[in-house]
Amino acid sequence: MTAEPKSIAGLTNVQRGEMHRVALRLRTATVTLSGWRLELKSVEGHGAITRAENGTISYYRGEGVLLGASQERMAELWQALTAAAGEPESDSGLQLG
Repeated sequence: MTAEPKSIAGLTNVQRGEMHRVALRLRTATVTLSGWRLELKSVEGHGAITRAENGTISYYRGEGVLLGASQERMAELWQALTAAAGEPESDSGLQLG
């Protein structure tokens, strides 16, 4: 008996890759922000989601299979992949060093 492949936000058998900090520039910001980039792979192909926060608003940018995906779809996928790993909901806390 085999388990059904898990589908999240329209991607089948999604596997989380590395997550690391990245420097970001937003058109609406005059300073460089930091964000998180989460790599993933699925049956449909490889991709990544970059998440930036500007105040209380989160922005997502998709790469690979997620290029052109809606903000809602990427937020759903981000939430599912980070919740499974116990990652914090937000990166807006003070980071020293």
